[in-house]
Amino acid sequence: MGYEIKDMRINDLLDHRRRMARNSKRESCRNLARFLDIFPVFLKASAEREEPFTREELRKFEYYDYLVSRLHPKHRDPITKRGERHVCKIMLDGFYLYRDIKKNGLKNPLQMYQTERGIPRMSRGGRRLMILDMLGYKTVPVMMHDS
Repeated sequence: MGYEIKDMRINDLLDHRRRMARNSKRESCRNLARFLDIFPVFLKASAEREEPFTREELRKFEYYDYLVSRLHPKHRDPITKRGERHVCKIMLDGFYLYRDIKKNGLKNPLQMYQTERGIPRMSRGGRRLMILDMLGYKTVPVMMHDS
């Protein structure tokens, strides 16, 4: 399995993800559509503060509810301490990821692959893509894996 690294326009990648989320009936695409709507709200709040969020503050974001909905049922109905720790960790990782990219730039390329039908799909880097867009980057290195 090989790969090629190439620079791609951030707007093109985001437009593709939005189209895919909007036009598909698959559950994974509905989840993507929700993520694309709510993650920027969390990012904006993260950019406006210096100190990390408390657990109580994290619970107020729709992104928290989204992440809880993605937990295994035994950790979300009702949410367990382990489930909440996991969700809060993911959110705080996003908070620190924003700061790291703002300070140091992108360290690793996004990862994509092409489906059998030649459609590009992102496998790693959705949060980084949105952070780069928020920070005003125009292009991003992408590692395109063979199918």
